[in-house]
Amino acid sequence: MPPLPRILVLAAAAALTLVGCTPSAERPPAEIRSAADEVRELDGVVGVEVTRTTVSGPVQGNFGQQEETPPSSVDARVELAESLDPAAAGDAVGEAHRLLAAGAERVDPLENVTVSAEFFAGSEPSENFTAGQPWLSVRAEDDAEPERVAEATEYGYELRATGAESVSLGVTSGAEDPPTAWASVVASSADDLVTLARKAIELDRGADLEAPGIRYESASRPPDLAAVRLVVAAAGRPDVRNAAYVAGQPLTIQSDAAPGAQSLADLRSWLEARRFATADHPLAYTVLDAEYTEATGWVSGAVPTAHAPHTVPLPAGTKAWPDDDAAPACTDDDLRIAWAGSDAATGHRYGLLTARNVAGNACALEAVPGVTPLNGAGRGQDDVSIELYAPGVVPGRLVVPPGETASAAVEWGAMSTANDPDLTTTLRVVPQPGTAAVEVPVSGRPESRGGLDVLDGAALRISPWVQALEGYSPAR
Repeated sequence: MPPLPRILVLAAAAALTLVGCTPSAERPPAEIRSAADEVRELDGVVGVEVTRTTVSGPVQGNFGQQEETPPSSVDARVELAESLDPAAAGDAVGEAHRLLAAGAERVDPLENVTVSAEFFAGSEPSENFTAGQPWLSVRAEDDAEPERVAEATEYGYELRATGAESVSLGVTSGAEDPPTAWASVVASSADDLVTLARKAIELDRGADLEAPGIRYESASRPPDLAAVRLVVAAAGRPDVRNAAYVAGQPLTIQSDAAPGAQSLADLRSWLEARRFATADHPLAYTVLDAEYTEATGWVSGAVPTAHAPHTVPLPAGTKAWPDDDAAPACTDDDLRIAWAGSDAATGHRYGLLTARNVAGNACALEAVPGVTPLNGAGRGQDDVSIELYAPGVVPGRLVVPPGETASAAVEWGAMSTANDPDLTTTLRVVPQPGTAAVEVPVSGRPESRGGLDVLDGAALRISPWVQALEGYSPAR
């Protein structure tokens, strides 16, 4: 089915009430009412309710042309029989979607109307709504194919039969290759949640799963059963209030235990002993105590390969300087520290410190240089934090030959200079432990414009001393 020129959106029931809208005295367009009558005749359809709501004021005159009506929204709610088998439910919704789309296409554009619809089934008791909420709600993008909407509805009935308490479904448009369907599924218990995950895997469908104290989201992919079992087991640990697994994010566990409680230590030990993750497929965790203090780590104790301690690699094609176990540590007199300049990209700044060996012999650097930004008055910028250059990066022993220059990158996020703040004009640099601090001017270069936008509250990422850095011009 080609994309429709009219807008047909399958939306949740909440779309029936638009904030600030006023009811229109006009009936829905005849084309929509006619389509609704056809939908009522379909097997499995219990009823159809169609309403029209004006969404803004009158349209101004248009130079004698036929007057448009004020913009309005027409909403169709299609109720399905709960007793339908999954295939019959899919057939009913697919045909209803086609009929309503055709009706919307026939509406005169001057009616100035958008059409939305919800397909739903059943009503479950609810603490928040006295009338209860449907256990099934189906939504789709405007040009979703009826066949895809039918398949999603069939999936919803399959999940209900497997024990789902409620199911919200959606379908992407045919523009996505391949189009996908997703489901947000609520289960009444942890056991039901695992059973529903198995059903989604069996049907090769995406499912986000929720049960009391448990949330699992898989970004529209079929669930990972091992991950579902992990979050369910974590939720059952002593003092745990809730546990959430969201694909691509850390496993997050909220505990009611006070800081320092033994159950928190036991929980972390339990997580790190699970046979689940590997260094190539790691999963971080975050545990929050009753005061929301965070403790982090890695499930299965599997630290990602990229986070394992490692030095900064040399750029491809760069020949490493000779190593010399006998080379002494570089001293104050051995080095000339300078600022090689800075560059910018969207929202980021990149600068380079250099350390030239001016001694007659090789000497060794093995450190991340200490850096303190100073303003024009020589005062340190407030609340500046120093962060790891990259996960797992540690200093390596670098033997600098006479006359050669080592480099250390300094990176930070762009900061606003709109109110003429005190820019950083000098960096106080301690090359490595045991050496004296050196004050390095940074404001004399054309690109600095009087200083660097390293202001109060800045966060600096500083690399260890290296021979060369990928992405940076060689130090001179």
